[in-house]
Amino acid sequence: MWRDLVEALLLSSLALPPVALSGLGLAWLVGLPVPEAAVTRVSVLATGLAAVFTGAGAAIALWQGLLPVEFGPYPWFSVGHYTFTLSFRWDAVSLVMALGSTVLSGLVVGFSVPYLHRERGLFRYFALMLLFSGAMQWLVVAGSYEQLFLGWELVGLTSILLVAFFSERAQPVHAAVRVMIVYRLADLGLLIGAVVMHQVAHGTHFGNLHQAHLTEGQATAIALLLLLAASGKAAQLPFGTWLPRAMEGPTPSSAVFYGALSVHAGIYLLIRSAPLFEQSTVASVAAVLMGGTTAFAGALVARVQADAKSSLAWASMSQLGLMVVEVGLHLPTVALVHLFGHASLRGYQMLRAPSLLHDTIGLRKALGVGSLALGAHPAPGWLYRALRDGLFIDVVVERYLVRPVLSLGGVFERVEQAWARRVGGELQARRPVEPTSPEAQEHPR
Repeated sequence: MWRDLVEALLLSSLALPPVALSGLGLAWLVGLPVPEAAVTRVSVLATGLAAVFTGAGAAIALWQGLLPVEFGPYPWFSVGHYTFTLSFRWDAVSLVMALGSTVLSGLVVGFSVPYLHRERGLFRYFALMLLFSGAMQWLVVAGSYEQLFLGWELVGLTSILLVAFFSERAQPVHAAVRVMIVYRLADLGLLIGAVVMHQVAHGTHFGNLHQAHLTEGQATAIALLLLLAASGKAAQLPFGTWLPRAMEGPTPSSAVFYGALSVHAGIYLLIRSAPLFEQSTVASVAAVLMGGTTAFAGALVARVQADAKSSLAWASMSQLGLMVVEVGLHLPTVALVHLFGHASLRGYQMLRAPSLLHDTIGLRKALGVGSLALGAHPAPGWLYRALRDGLFIDVVVERYLVRPVLSLGGVFERVEQAWARRVGGELQARRPVEPTSPEAQEHPR
């Protein structure tokens, strides 16, 4: 009985944001007027109840000693002899992430109600937040890498669209394109890694990692592919320079995406994949080197940023790098505790950032000083300029990663347009010619 109740609460928490999104979307499609109050109340109610149901399910599961518990499999579709099934897993890792994602999503949605009051695009913002809330919950309770990939992609999609929220300006759109390119390239690691797991482990269920007898080479290959995927989502160098640019979106979405939840999805993937890193020395060393480099560079650059959001973004990169190091050192529990604490603190700091300037000006007036840069650490001019510009990593990424991808996209676009013109010309030539009247022949236009 208790297991069935926990299952019902979990599935309800998963379904609430998508159901609310579907209701609002259907009303918009049929042309019904959807006032701002209705949009915000539905969004707050859906995310709030999702948090309540998740908390209740977690409390019952802990009280009855059900953890770890898995629900499913639920058949979805079949191709030949293969049947794709859905399963949901609650253990110590997913429980912490599920509670954190639902509570923080609900808090940010509630914060957004007065913050975005009468903002143009408010309906679009809350629709994307509902989609993100459901996708993030799906990601953290998924029972397999294939299922996790579905939530992973939807989280990335909402991230890109919210970075470009203020699309009337060119800078947010360019930043969204940057995020999309990095995500697309890094996500190949997760997609290919899932395919390789099917070949060598005969499945992508998380339990297979403990039961499959992989060679060190197989474990290394899969772990490095997953590390590539996590480095894009968790803003690790050399991909991490997209994170400061992603602050072009609304402050509440920046808080939940790049302070609290989305950037930690990559760390969650690594924690889930900890058995692979325990079998591979090469992958563990690669994680430590990448995370350590990012942590060191992020800590230095964050100290000289003049913009609050940029400083928080680089500081987040530094902490995320330390979490990658912890996974590489085979300390997934430490990384999970670090993740939860950092997500809570950084989400609060991101939400607090807009009022920081107002409070700083008031404090300056109260103290009667012209600057609050007390205790600043002077640095040589060349070092300061390098740190201010992000150690010029952004320039390298723009030149050798973003521009080639955009150029290749331009080539594909021209080929597509030429093909469309050719097909259109052939269709025009095949179209039957209408008979022309004698009057039209005597007096052509």
